[in-house]
Amino acid sequence: MAEDTQTSVATPQEESSQTQQATPTQPDQPQTSPITSPPSQPATNKKGLFKKLIKIVIFLVIIGTLAIAAFFLYQQMQIKGRDAQRKQDFQTIKAGLEKIRVKTTDQKYYPSTVSEAALVKTGALDKIPQDPINKPPYVYTYKFDPPACTTRCTGVTLIACLENKNDKEGIDPIAPCTTKSYKVTT
Repeated sequence: MAEDTQTSVATPQEESSQTQQATPTQPDQPQTSPITSPPSQPATNKKGLFKKLIKIVIFLVIIGTLAIAAFFLYQQMQIKGRDAQRKQDFQTIKAGLEKIRVKTTDQKYYPSTVSEAALVKTGALDKIPQDPINKPPYVYTYKFDPPACTTRCTGVTLIACLENKNDKEGIDPIAPCTTKSYKVTT
């Protein structure tokens, strides 16, 4: 028992008339599209936004931390540079004082002052170095031996305040210094 099946092929005109019959239109009602949009997912969008904000905050915290660290490293480099300049200045002043001492009678007396007249005009130094900050307490002080000598000074102690409290060459503070002092004696 075999059944004969007939297939009929519809022409394009027939198809459009069949479609119009299947979906009657009424002029007062708007047509709805058979394609529907996916439902909105506000929860996932908020989670994604929250994750992005967290990433931005973490990025800003890292950048801020690096900037602060760089700032403090830069400050430490400046402090160490100024302290190195102070030490170099004292070696220059000491060399100038030694030049004066060699020129004196018996080659054993230093000038009674560290001044332009004593060191620059005599040719011992081109100029007298000053502390890089040059505001109290960061000024160079000089103590002569014997104290208050006006002539025949047998020694000079140079004292500077260091900014780096961890300087290995620094000694306990000598007034007016509050961190460390650097002392050179001729």
